[in-house]
Amino acid sequence: MYSKFLKSDIESISSYLTKYKRKVQGKTFLITGGSGFIGSYLVESLVNFNKNTNVEIKIISVDNNITSVKRYGFGSGIVYLRKDVSKHFNLKGHIDYI
Repeated sequence: MYSKFLKSDIESISSYLTKYKRKVQGKTFLITGGSGFIGSYLVESLVNFNKNTNVEIKIISVDNNITSVKRYGFGSGIVYLRKDVSKHFNLKGHIDYI
């Protein structure tokens, strides 16, 4: 799990995002490198935002090393794809933010 400093940062980021609630309602976010340090930080911030607001955003985490995800406390509303983003792959549905 995250240290208290990272947890505090994640909560600060998700709190900051609340001013964009209307803009991101029902949107889909694609996070590349979602299992890495920065990517997982971003995914966890979006998960926290989902959890603490009534805004439902969809998160698609793409990484070529999905095994590291198990150590994080990700919740529902996330799709994990084990893909190499340097190679072409197809996604179903609309992506609003990358």
